[in-house]
Amino acid sequence: MVDTVVRLAPSGPPIESSAGAAFEPGTGARLRLAEASTTVGSTTNAITTVDQVIGVQLAAAPIFSDGPMTTSLLAPAVNKNYRATLCCDVMSDVTNANVKVTLGIQTSKDGITWTTKVQNEHWLGATTETTGAGNARQCRLDLKLTSGTTLGVVAGDAEIAVRGIIKADIAGAAVAHPTGSGDEAGVGNCYIALEELF
Repeated sequence: MVDTVVRLAPSGPPIESSAGAAFEPGTGARLRLAEASTTVGSTTNAITTVDQVIGVQLAAAPIFSDGPMTTSLLAPAVNKNYRATLCCDVMSDVTNANVKVTLGIQTSKDGITWTTKVQNEHWLGATTETTGAGNARQCRLDLKLTSGTTLGVVAGDAEIAVRGIIKADIAGAAVAHPTGSGDEAGVGNCYIALEELF
């Protein structure tokens, strides 16, 4: 077995732990990162009241009609840890009630069977505008540092993948910033990342 020496530069001195011991990365040191994102154009996409998968292209299609936005890491390891992040810009045009948006992160080892690992809720206040402007915010969800074993990884698995799901308790929320002026002008974004760590 050959020890891998970690150096600041190819010809630099080895990085060592305290007392001159060989360098050993601690828990949480990142090994690999996979990520995906999609830009939301001026056409809003209504969030339904049932879970739907966040799609690849949100500019002119319902959230899931263009296929899911997923990211994955090949050859996951039982003895490694994993962490995931999901962010999505949402907006509500509802004028008479607050809207609750729920995000979820799902994992899969085969791209067919998906399991929801974590969810959280975000509130958007009722808008007082009558000209089409709405309340917008970025929602974020994190799957904390989790062992490969806890995620169901076994030796020989080909990959581990993640995707995001979203729903709202009232129709009218949307994963898009509308065109126009003011704070709601421009475009939104949805982003998902999967990390492998010691």
